[in-house]
Amino acid sequence: MTHTSSSSKQSPHRKGAPKARVRSFPRPRSVVQSLGPTIIVLSLGIGSGEFILWPYLTIHHGFGILWGALLGITLQLILVLEIKRYTVVTGENIIQGFVRLNKLFAPWLILSTVIGFGWPGFASMSASLITNVRFVHIPPTPHNRLWIASLIIIMSAGFLLSGRHLYKKIKTLFDILLPTSFLIILYIFLRSFDMSLFIELLRGVFGIGETYNFIPHGLAIGTFLGALAYSGSGGNFLLNNSFFSIDENEGMAKYAHKIELWDSSTQNSVSQIIHTPMDQESIGNFAKLRRQQLFVNTAVFWGIGLLTILMLAYIARANIAGDTPLPQGFHFLINEADVIGIHIGRVWEILFILVGFVNLTAIQMGIFDLTGRIVAYVLWAFRDVTPSGKSPDNRVFSLFERMKISTAYIVTVVVMATMGIGILFAGLTEPVMLIIIGAVLNALAMGVIALVVWRLNSTSLPAPYRPSLFTRLMLLFAAMVYIGLLGATVA
Repeated sequence: MTHTSSSSKQSPHRKGAPKARVRSFPRPRSVVQSLGPTIIVLSLGIGSGEFILWPYLTIHHGFGILWGALLGITLQLILVLEIKRYTVVTGENIIQGFVRLNKLFAPWLILSTVIGFGWPGFASMSASLITNVRFVHIPPTPHNRLWIASLIIIMSAGFLLSGRHLYKKIKTLFDILLPTSFLIILYIFLRSFDMSLFIELLRGVFGIGETYNFIPHGLAIGTFLGALAYSGSGGNFLLNNSFFSIDENEGMAKYAHKIELWDSSTQNSVSQIIHTPMDQESIGNFAKLRRQQLFVNTAVFWGIGLLTILMLAYIARANIAGDTPLPQGFHFLINEADVIGIHIGRVWEILFILVGFVNLTAIQMGIFDLTGRIVAYVLWAFRDVTPSGKSPDNRVFSLFERMKISTAYIVTVVVMATMGIGILFAGLTEPVMLIIIGAVLNALAMGVIALVVWRLNSTSLPAPYRPSLFTRLMLLFAAMVYIGLLGATVA
């Protein structure tokens, strides 16, 4: 548990909790060492907004819609940095902050993740890609797509349940996946480059379209909201920044109690009380870490993320915008790959399809991991956090009290995989609908995250560690955008 200073009144802990120790805020590590979490979070976004939704909107409405991508990924950058702020100052994962603020956030976090990401749209889209290309020779029948999507779900779950060192395995995977995908996309973009079309793209980033400004006629607000929510990452995926900051020992998380999903000796313990240090050296080290986080996340998450969106939107517009009629749904990716194969080479058609397939499959795996972590950390938070000085209601949460954290993770991954396969076999296999439904629901989750992080960072952190007035206003603005657009979609 975490508190604002060494003289702060301590909230009650479980009997036997270790005594608090005052430690200095550690010096930040090198920039290269801090890249891991940012690369993972960005990689989990390529395939949704980047690979699918923004190119889809661009071919139907032109480049003038791309101001939404700039807005979406900028709002996410602010959320990412503020989620990290809470964890590096307090040393605890963001779930504990949510639950300490109000116990009702525990079921909300679980439900919003399951409902927002329980739709197997990414596995369905992966299956559609792989069955619609010539070099695979699998007939694109609904039966084949169903079984391939189910196999992707089973393989994703199996990878996560394969044993220890989960974070290291995921980090290694995405350390290879992100730069490889980016270089392939960059090459295809350069081979498709046309200066006049590129100038149109730059104008579109500022909302200037060919026949409209900002909002084109006939735009489905739900699709736009989904693309906005998936600009970079999306939904509760953003909470991964807290989990991975702990895995990387950033800031006061270096001294935090770690949950090892596969180590039973850590699963019934409570966290060490960590006092936020108030000496000038610690405050200076925090300022250095924040500058480093701002640089890394702006360069990698915001910079590479936005550039990837723009390149993929450009590639789609350059290669198939003249098709009559335009392909319906996300079948445009198949047409796009075919044109790339004709004009650049069949090898690059294959690589383009593989980038989409692998990244969409990786997102499906990331969804299972995120949901499993949230359920496991909610379980641990109820054992460790006692909001308002009251013990958790064991009658309501008795199952949580008895369950091992590793068991909660495993059960959650299995349930999510079973749920996904069940949805597919129920006949809901259209990836357009599945992905947009999930994206709209995740917009609400992001609005809640913005409000909760605003409250936590503005009130529970010591003054030297709190966000500026501008940052607090941007958090409120982000909440207004996400919840406001959701209201417009429902209306």
